[in-house]
Amino acid sequence: MLAIYTRLSKEDKDSTSIQNQLREGKSFAKDKGFTNYIIYNEGEGISGGAEVKDRPQLFQLLQDFREKEIKAVWFRNQNRLEQIG
Repeated sequence: MLAIYTRLSKEDKDSTSIQNQLREGKSFAKDKGFTNYIIYNEGEGISGGAEVKDRPQLFQLLQDFREKEIKAVWFRNQNRLEQIG
């Protein structure tokens, strides 16, 4: 199973909208042969600098990764995962 994580701190010139991230994540899943995926949508206005405890979807993704059959995680860009320590 693939986890697709989306977050948008602010709209930018690269059009990183949540809808674009979802489209790209689903396309990746299809291209790589993942028939099942779970979407973790953090929504808009969540900074990458926020603590994991303040990013409930990321927190849940990490829990599910440990406890479920998630084999891979898709982020549009590595910066979606920033500030985890």
